[in-house]
Amino acid sequence: MAKKEDPLHPSMTVIAEIGDDKVKKIHDLCKSIDIIGINSYGGAFTVRERYLKQGGTKPYVITEFGPLGPWEVQKTPWGAPIEHSSTEKAEFYRKAYKAAVQDAPGLCLGSYVFLWGQKQEATATWFGMFLENGQRLEATDTMKELWTGKQASDKCPKITTLSISPADGLKPGQTIRANLVASDPEGKKLSVKWLLKSEAKVQLTAGQSEPKVQEYPDAVRSATTTHAEVTLPSQPGEYRLFAYVSDPAGGAAVTNIPLRTSQNRP
Repeated sequence: MAKKEDPLHPSMTVIAEIGDDKVKKIHDLCKSIDIIGINSYGGAFTVRERYLKQGGTKPYVITEFGPLGPWEVQKTPWGAPIEHSSTEKAEFYRKAYKAAVQDAPGLCLGSYVFLWGQKQEATATWFGMFLENGQRLEATDTMKELWTGKQASDKCPKITTLSISPADGLKPGQTIRANLVASDPEGKKLSVKWLLKSEAKVQLTAGQSEPKVQEYPDAVRSATTTHAEVTLPSQPGEYRLFAYVSDPAGGAAVTNIPLRTSQNRP
């Protein structure tokens, strides 16, 4: 019916990943669909091969891709997903784009990233390519380069590692030391904001809005650009320590580490 009303434009549908036979079924049963939109995160590296294996001949668009989702990453012993740093995510965007888009000329028509903005989903930084205050993260530099061929004039900071000591057997009220290694590509002076947050208790899917988590700004007792002394809350629970790195040009980097305190050693 749509084609009768408007025969000059292609029709398209979007699916979440391609499964074992979604592409084949669309080709066999939906003859009027011209383009297939595919949302793929960890699977973006192999989506082209899997698409062709199912007999896909219609062009496709990567309608969502981004970092590994909370359902795809390693977990702590208590089940908290371990989030990659913004530096690691930027490299993931690059590799995923190359595999799903650049290496499929004539088959893939283009891509949309998730998320060119900021939202609370698993954490406040998991999918957003910007921070809540508007600072851009390295994934925006990466996509600018991939989409336009032009590199950012002032690149975002990079994070090498974030670690804490002690790393396990943490108790309520205990003081820990966090150590950060970060750098600026242009060698500019960086600033770092440290923030302890509670772990998200509500995790939703399909883009639903999640409530913000509780923050503990007073937990940070002392801090520099390379380390912080943090006193954990008096109540047992699950938390995340965030390190927000900023350069003078509005670029940023972020990473976090999940923590758990309990009265008894795990």
